[in-house]
Amino acid sequence: LRVLRDGLAVVRAALVAADAVDDGGGSCVQSAIRIVAAATRDAMLRRCVLSNKTGFTPTGATRFRRDVDAVRACFAPYLRRADNYLGPLTECGVLLNLDSSDARALVAAVDAELRAAAASAGVVRGTEPNPALGKAEAGAALERLREAHGVHRLTASQVARVLSKRSDAGRGGA
Repeated sequence: LRVLRDGLAVVRAALVAADAVDDGGGSCVQSAIRIVAAATRDAMLRRCVLSNKTGFTPTGATRFRRDVDAVRACFAPYLRRADNYLGPLTECGVLLNLDSSDARALVAAVDAELRAAAASAGVVRGTEPNPALGKAEAGAALERLREAHGVHRLTASQVARVLSKRSDAGRGGA
């Protein structure tokens, strides 16, 4: 984190000197910091969460949430709304730290939503596309759970992949 904090400070100083403007929004400083935040988000999502082969234990999930909070704190002096860029990581932390029963309920809702979407698109073998095939009910159940836990940025597929990384979510953690 020290390297990230120091690097952001150096980048900011260099860009302010080059741009001669630090208007807090439209300058190259803000643009560069936004790009770094998005790249950090994507790298952490890909390397820390989705590539995790062993699954997250409760201790590992707690550590991940603390790490995300620390990364957000590094960007806070430079971005007014760091969660606009790091929000998906925060949501991963929420999903990984849900109690087991909530995680299982979310897994079931996501699976139902993904099955309904596949059936409505005719992806399931031997079925014709049918947009009314339970998609509304599955979607409503998933949306209620998303709202209850504050998970809005991740797609249903991403939610399923993150939950599959839990060691106790009924999917083996891998």
